Amino acid sequence: MDGIAWTATAIRLMAVWLVVEVLLGLPGFLTNWFSTADFGEQARFISAALRANVVSQVAALALAALLWFQSANLARQVWVPHLEQSLTTGHVSAGDLQQAVVIGVGAYLVVFGLPNLIELVASYYAIPAGFEAGQEFSGRVARAVGAAIQIAAGLGMAFGSHGIVNLLRRVRSSGRDIDAEDDPDA
Repeated sequence: MDGIAWTATAIRLMAVWLVVEVLLGLPGFLTNWFSTADFGEQARFISAALRANVVSQVAALALAALLWFQSANLARQVWVPHLEQSLTTGHVSAGDLQQAVVIGVGAYLVVFGLPNLIELVASYYAIPAGFEAGQEFSGRVARAVGAAIQIAAGLGMAFGSHGIVNLLRRVRSSGRDIDAEDDPDA
């Protein structure tokens, strides 16, 4: 299996994970949805939050579908094979596996940050008139900024994975110049 196939498989696993997360949250969501009348004066606010959650879950399912059906194309976009990989043998080098892991972590950050950001934006616009956002607004802004940073870091890791792996290789190889006599731990 080559690096593109590994990356496409990881992308598809994230799509499955997104769908499983939506399904696991469904019973709690339905319970809250059908019991909003029990919340009294806060029922309108809870309903608005649940509508924002619906937007987030639909976005997660749409993202999962995109990841599932476009996994090969996405993998080709982010994959840069290392020079030491022989294209004729089809073997994956250690650098390629490291790159696949960095791409996977980056994709994870994007895949799980995007629905959170969408939910925060939807919940901001779903707050009914007459409700004071107050302290909750600053918390939501902080969460939105955190989600945006998470998405940016994930995109940087996914599309910059080749450079990150090269940096790791240089850092590791710089430590090999130490003589055994000079190294007290050797």
